Amino acid sequence: MNAILLGPSNVAQTLEAILVQRGIRVVKSASASLQEARQEFLLMQDAMDLICVIADSDTNSTRSTLQGLRLLTDRPIILFGVVSQPADIMRFIRAGASDYINVASDFAAELDEIISHMRGQTARIDQRGLTTAFCAASGGVGATTLAVNCATLLAGSGARVCLVDLNLCGGDAALHLGLQPETNLMHCSTNPDDIHAITVNKLLTRHESGLNLLAAPQFLDEQSVLSPEVVHRLIGVLSATHDYVLIDMEDVFHREQLAAMSLTDRMFLTFRIEFPSLVRTRRTLDYFAANQLDNITLCANRMPTGSGISKERAESVLRRSIDYLIPEETRQATDAINVGVPVVLEYPRAKLAKTCVQISEELQRSLKQRAENSHVSEPVT
Repeated sequence: MNAILLGPSNVAQTLEAILVQRGIRVVKSASASLQEARQEFLLMQDAMDLICVIADSDTNSTRSTLQGLRLLTDRPIILFGVVSQPADIMRFIRAGASDYINVASDFAAELDEIISHMRGQTARIDQRGLTTAFCAASGGVGATTLAVNCATLLAGSGARVCLVDLNLCGGDAALHLGLQPETNLMHCSTNPDDIHAITVNKLLTRHESGLNLLAAPQFLDEQSVLSPEVVHRLIGVLSATHDYVLIDMEDVFHREQLAAMSLTDRMFLTFRIEFPSLVRTRRTLDYFAANQLDNITLCANRMPTGSGISKERAESVLRRSIDYLIPEETRQATDAINVGVPVVLEYPRAKLAKTCVQISEELQRSLKQRAENSHVSEPVT
């Protein structure tokens, strides 16, 4: 792969060495002058695969350069700079940049991913990840705990995993993971057309397990309404860049929640075997059926020893079988949450952890089966 590098010579030399290490040959290094760049393109456009631009301290000048470059070529343009605000990055994308890398941080992994994508080594967009929603039939049933722990296990297997906390009135997924995100859902653009992989990536917080978290608003005064169009676009972009997208749902009725549910492949409905929760679960199942939402898995969590309602009696109320029955383990779950470590890491032998392993393995089988079905259904050319 051949590249032209535009920017100050002192910075360009360092960046050129980094690119060469990754198998990219810099055929020409020039100043960021658009006039000089135009001349280089006329001479070398057939041999050029990539343009790397080092951002100027003047953002307006950088945008002008990008706009001019985009008029000259349809080759990918990677912009290297130090700004980190999603709104500023979006302006560069609109001006013509194909991707943006913040050189103020450790950007090696991000650069490798971009180069890999340009070489066609990543999956096609239509080979989207498996999207799974975790819903609570009533409050305090542990849907967030299941979502966090399953996401942690899937990330530990080496998969690309994103956990979306769609609890707009106060999600706790970040606390379960011991994270303090600097960005969250409220930093997402309100314009669906502005939501792309590069801007969405800036909203994610990385956990040590490898999973990416798109956090809920941290404070109640941060909350605002996300349009269904924005949520639909957001989940679609995440699914195109991850193997698994797990969504911790706030409810199953608001329009933005329904937009997310419309893209899900699997849904796990969590409840407790107690009368109020069973009634809510039955009503939720009826609601799903009326809206043609299927592929529902039932998880009875925090089942107390000696419960007055048996599993069989609960299934008769629900008019369907319970897929997972998780015993009450208040101490382990509470201790893990208090220290910000998922149960599967803090207490891997706990029954809750073992159930999360089973659910994660089920999701892995679902993704594998879908990939096999997609392969079989592809027409022979």
